[in-house]
Amino acid sequence: MTIMCFGLLQGCSPFFKVVSAHFAKEFCSCYFVVGQSRQYCENYAEEYIPTSGYEVIEEAREIVAFGLGYQSRAKFISKKYGCRLTD
Repeated sequence: MTIMCFGLLQGCSPFFKVVSAHFAKEFCSCYFVVGQSRQYCENYAEEYIPTSGYEVIEEAREIVAFGLGYQSRAKFISKKYGCRLTD
């Protein structure tokens, strides 16, 4: 039996943050570490459940993604260590 969560069950909220967190981390790695274009990285990081939007903060080398009511941030650390989720 599969249990589906739609925000009504308290234990489901961490699941919803995965959408924005995955997008932010994958986009950050693709864009800042690998050096691909925004369009390529947007397609690369896209999930079955899409984000509602994202922002590239060039000067901070950071990606902020929004999805299912959550916000996640990924920041470029270095070419060696890649990007890290910060929020």
